Amino acid sequence: MKKIIFALFLLLQNLILFSQEEKVVFSNDLKTSSYSIKESYTIFDDADNTLAVFLQDPQNVYGYLYDQEFNQLGKVQLPNLARKYKVFLGSSSKGKSKNIYLSNERKTKFSVIGFSFDGGNIVNEEIELKLKNEKFVQSVSLNNKFYILSTTKGQSLLNVYEFGENASYKKHTLDFSMQRMLDKDNKRVTLYSAMAQKKGGATSYTLEKVQYENPNSIETTSSKSKLYIIDNQIIITLDGSKEFTQIIKLDINNYTYELRTLEMPFISYSGEFKKSNSFIHDKFIYSIVSCSDEMTFRIQHLEDESIKKEYSIKKDEAIIFKNSPIIQEGGVYAKYRELEKTKRFLRKITSSDVGISVYKINNSFQITLGGVKTLSRGGAPMTPGFGGIPMGAIGPLQMSFNPTMAAFGSYTSTKSTYINCLFDEGFEHIEGDIQDNVFDKIDLYLDDNDLYVSAETVFGAHGSTYLGYFIKSKRQYKILKFED
Repeated sequence: MKKIIFALFLLLQNLILFSQEEKVVFSNDLKTSSYSIKESYTIFDDADNTLAVFLQDPQNVYGYLYDQEFNQLGKVQLPNLARKYKVFLGSSSKGKSKNIYLSNERKTKFSVIGFSFDGGNIVNEEIELKLKNEKFVQSVSLNNKFYILSTTKGQSLLNVYEFGENASYKKHTLDFSMQRMLDKDNKRVTLYSAMAQKKGGATSYTLEKVQYENPNSIETTSSKSKLYIIDNQIIITLDGSKEFTQIIKLDINNYTYELRTLEMPFISYSGEFKKSNSFIHDKFIYSIVSCSDEMTFRIQHLEDESIKKEYSIKKDEAIIFKNSPIIQEGGVYAKYRELEKTKRFLRKITSSDVGISVYKINNSFQITLGGVKTLSRGGAPMTPGFGGIPMGAIGPLQMSFNPTMAAFGSYTSTKSTYINCLFDEGFEHIEGDIQDNVFDKIDLYLDDNDLYVSAETVFGAHGSTYLGYFIKSKRQYKILKFED
């Protein structure tokens, strides 16, 4: 038996080893102080395929620029960016010149630091931007430019602030007052009201930033308001209505928009406890509707709205399209449980915020259906992060690309209930086990090296997923490429 366990251990280690590739290891030779490296983060410029890596200690930030082959192109030392403005919102690039945009945690004050890896002056400016009667909804870095999106209180206006050199910007306002925006009861409301969603007892207007190419947890995808970047366009989905998904496609080249209202799958129940949500993956939109008696999820083409497949279950039926047990994770007591009855699955997800996530791996789709509930005890809620990531925050690596980080007082946990399903490229259910994805492999790697590394970050560049971390004993920084 011991030999079998040892063999399985060796097999697991080999799988982890073959899924990774060392790309670069470098010493932080700009650093002269004795302060420890606390955090790292990156900026990828897809125009020239350069990657800027930043290492931060309490006093300074040290930047290193690499080309696609990880040859070093330049380096720069900056003052600590997190002393006053703690949230990293995004960046813009022009060759070796970079702008990093920051805000306070309330997203009411903003600043920019401009610099070049060729040397020259470092410009640190406060941005004269007052979101008067506006709510910050998200920031976007797209085509090497930076944007802030806001909505005007009590109105149907979406504001896009386009940033140019350093602290300069232009404001573009899109008017939705002639559009029919919907609330949970399908009543006409303003865009401002349609974007509102309850989070932890408070009302939030922040759009959940989602990158569909990466694995996304139900905790992320259960958000009712999401923002995607697809084919250089900003796509916003609003799922406040139980009957419809509203899709805003924003073209920031000419500041026009298209609004579509897509009907949700039908279930016979239409009362207060009906839950619904959606998720966009590539050219398709996946919708889920549930109540305590039944659930339906549907796959539609995003453009022509043709229905590709639809699956339904009722509480007294077996779930024939699942490839995992019914899993319940989190909570105060048992951290992992398996449920047997479909009716318990439906009851659990309908009492939660439902969500659906999709990940393509080895020519098949891994789809997770479920719900998540936030449990909070004690203290006042803290402001969420990424829309930015709090740059001064030090904590465990979040396994979701571009996550929203939220802390709810002195004790917070999520309790999720879900099933994992496997489908072929025609969306037919197939048998098989759910494979570990790239984030699972990074997580396993970090578990094995937890005592030896710090300042971990996961990022996408060159169409791949990378892990960067600081090696404490060698005082070096390493970047590894991981694959599914």
